Amino acid sequence: MPDSRLPVAPVDLPTGATARYARHLSLPGVGLVGQQRLAGARVLCIGAGGLGSPVLQYLAAAGVGTLGIVDDDAVDLSNLQRQIIHPVTAVGERKVASATAFIANLNPLVTVRTWDTRLDRGTVGEILDALDPHIVVDGSDNFATRYLVADTCADRGIPVVWGSISRFSGQVSVFGDGYTLRDVYPEPPEPGTVPTCAEGGVFGVLPGVIGTIMATEVIKLVTGTGTPLIGRLALWDGADATMRTVRFDRQPGSVALRHTTPPETGGNRAPGATVTPDGIREIPVSHWPELVGNGVRLLDVREPHEWAGGVLGDPLRLPLGTLKTGVLGPLDDLPRDTPLAVYCAAGVRSRAAALLLDDAGFTDVVSLSGGINGWWLRH
Repeated sequence: MPDSRLPVAPVDLPTGATARYARHLSLPGVGLVGQQRLAGARVLCIGAGGLGSPVLQYLAAAGVGTLGIVDDDAVDLSNLQRQIIHPVTAVGERKVASATAFIANLNPLVTVRTWDTRLDRGTVGEILDALDPHIVVDGSDNFATRYLVADTCADRGIPVVWGSISRFSGQVSVFGDGYTLRDVYPEPPEPGTVPTCAEGGVFGVLPGVIGTIMATEVIKLVTGTGTPLIGRLALWDGADATMRTVRFDRQPGSVALRHTTPPETGGNRAPGATVTPDGIREIPVSHWPELVGNGVRLLDVREPHEWAGGVLGDPLRLPLGTLKTGVLGPLDDLPRDTPLAVYCAAGVRSRAAALLLDDAGFTDVVSLSGGINGWWLRH
């Protein structure tokens, strides 16, 4: 476990809780002790928006004893497409008030504490001191807050359940036991280089998928059941309905995604690539600029409507669906030893494309793990 306070010490259940939590009480791995641990847990949720909505709903339903909520925003009509904790009648109200009302109606056995304030260096310590949470859930929507939360909690030894969304894709991890956000993304991207939800859009159900996974990780940590996502990053591609996980090491100051297979050696132009169990050479998307500098051609295998949202560099464009039919399009006249770096949204379609290109005779193909969404989330 990432912290000596986990799993949480059990406490007596409130009166009337047995019937409410009956399905947990009969569940191996949770049971009475697990439910008592949930009742004794204090969880701080940063943000009551897209990710915070499902996190707060499911943690309240599960019986987390004390939920803290930090948010300095008011409910806007455009929020309702995805921030399902807020009803239309709450438009104009403070989000912490709206979320509190929802939780009270869902499960009055849960204590809610709120901070209607922006989290900054002056407030983060005060809030953590006041609540003394067992776990912090980071559902914030800006990089400054994410890194502030990650760094502060790392200093204090508080586990962080972290999630991030962009358009159709999302990521989830658990930072604790010496792992931090900076092991995956050492530094925040430059301001204005990553589109916000307002600028780039967001698939309405995506926060529900990622937020529910985040809530799952919290419950696992509190009860001590299952294997948490510590040292692993889960990547969900909603467009393709695929999820994969990659491991990362404790390497402060550098991107440390790694795979279990050893690096491939040889004369290719993608040094440091690793080989997946299905034989695909793979390298993190963060390396694409240096690959291009070494003469590697980029290939975007997303669909045409996705290209309109932006591409990496000046890629060749060939949708995976077209490639599956045997049509090579812009690749037809290329020498088969042309080095290619294939990418998609999150790195799943690019691996399928790499296999097809190998079958077509191309001898120097690498898939960019994380995809263009991984690049946007870092830059």
